[in-house]
Amino acid sequence: MRLRSAISLFIIILSACGTDSSPAPTPPAATTPSGLWTVAGVSGALVRLDPIQLVDTGKRIPASVLTTPSAGLATVSAVAFADDGTLWVASQDDSALLGFFPGTLGGSGVRTADVIISSNHGSLSAPAGLAFDRAGQLWVTNSGNGTIVRFDPAQLVSGAPTPAVTISGLSHPTGVAIDRVGGMWFTDRVANTVSRFTFGELARSGTPQPTVAIRSTGGSLSSPTGIAIDSSGALWVANAQTSTLASFGFDQIRDSGATVPRVLISSNVVGSMVFPEGLAFDSAGSLWVVSIGGELSKFTIDQLAATGNPVPSVHLRILGRVLFWGVALYPVPTGLPLN
Repeated sequence: MRLRSAISLFIIILSACGTDSSPAPTPPAATTPSGLWTVAGVSGALVRLDPIQLVDTGKRIPASVLTTPSAGLATVSAVAFADDGTLWVASQDDSALLGFFPGTLGGSGVRTADVIISSNHGSLSAPAGLAFDRAGQLWVTNSGNGTIVRFDPAQLVSGAPTPAVTISGLSHPTGVAIDRVGGMWFTDRVANTVSRFTFGELARSGTPQPTVAIRSTGGSLSSPTGIAIDSSGALWVANAQTSTLASFGFDQIRDSGATVPRVLISSNVVGSMVFPEGLAFDSAGSLWVVSIGGELSKFTIDQLAATGNPVPSVHLRILGRVLFWGVALYPVPTGLPLN
């Protein structure tokens, strides 16, 4: 009787200790560190500034510096975030796309890319710009062979996939942005133009003519590179050659022609906007501009309202890093067109 009681007690104790087959709790997924991300060509590194470092003017040591053996990243390197927080980088020198998962982006150090997409018969040729559309499809401008290609979400795995769509017959497409209705705007730093394809023209491969092509007038577009769209639908372009920002109002970008920018911004702070390359709007509508020399400038909505040379509301010098190209904010700002 005592043995039977002891066995019963042992069974009760085991049950209380959770010896059933219930699965263990799933650990929380890794999250992408927030802040401003860019790429420094000298040393070939992914660089992040923490949100607290973006509040006021000064010199900054990056919060994160990641190097990678997966690509050189020495010249043009566009950056863009997917919905899941994966950071995508276009390496012009390597004609490759790199994907870094959220868990790979934490801290500083050497990181091998989680995804490497290589060229397939010119599918990637000196890629210069990246943009995701609302369907999670990745668009890439190839400045090397004058094409723009689309990779569908299922194709964003390591390998050399054939693009789902290839638009060819272009000059040197550079920056790219997607507008609210699924149209695509892209700069051409050699032709000095900003052009648009409609959603329908992007549905299949071919050599369509852009629906809208804005040409330079009086140097308004001079080696245009980065491009972004604000909440009003106005188009903003970084002119690397003249170190200016040109904006075309929503009503100005419906037709082709030599259009005079509604707003032209230059800087009166030494070094703050020399050879601007990357543009990104934040959730407050302020425009962040990254320049080749390692300078980062923020212009508020009020400062962007009229032509002039305003002092940036925030002006940062990233220490020890130069040759910056693309720029992206995470979390991705809401309430703005994709860009």
